[in-house]
Amino acid sequence: TQEGYIQGVDGDGLMALAGRHDTVVRLRPRPGDFLRKGDVLADVSLDDEPTEELIAAFNETVIVGMRRTPRQDVECAVHELVEVAVRSLSPGINDPFTAMSCIDRLGATLSRLVRRKIPSPDRYDAEGRLRLTARPTSFSGVLDAAFIQIRLYGRSNPVVMLRLLDALGAIARAAERDEDKRHVLNHVRTIVDE
Repeated sequence: TQEGYIQGVDGDGLMALAGRHDTVVRLRPRPGDFLRKGDVLADVSLDDEPTEELIAAFNETVIVGMRRTPRQDVECAVHELVEVAVRSLSPGINDPFTAMSCIDRLGATLSRLVRRKIPSPDRYDAEGRLRLTARPTSFSGVLDAAFIQIRLYGRSNPVVMLRLLDALGAIARAAERDEDKRHVLNHVRTIVDE
């Protein structure tokens, strides 16, 4: 019913709604995604047409605002640091030290994130029935959000590229899952090949 960024989703509220109506809610967007009026928030199978009350109750479980917030949007804080780094690399500013500081922070954050178990996108009720499915944030998505733009804007600066490689090395050493290691290695190869 409104336009803006998804700032938060009340997962418990959606679980309760799904349980009351004995259905599964499959969320399409996730926190950080932009919604336009009329966009579909979720797929829900119901025996009857949804009532206005049910639609209103469902819409109440999603917070939409004018801008992204880091409350449930992991990539929001990453994008803010990337924006600072990219602006500092612009020809008018040319401040590689600020970019390197941002890379250090992003590298430290991603080194912690890569060690964490990514939660399942599926949530089950107390009886073990699937009630809610959401699009999860992935480590590879956060890694891409953190380093692709910095790599593109900083590729002419060897010091920035070396700091980026150093951060990727630290993340690779912290990685335990093979798929995460491969994704980090792909970033390294792209930098080396450029």
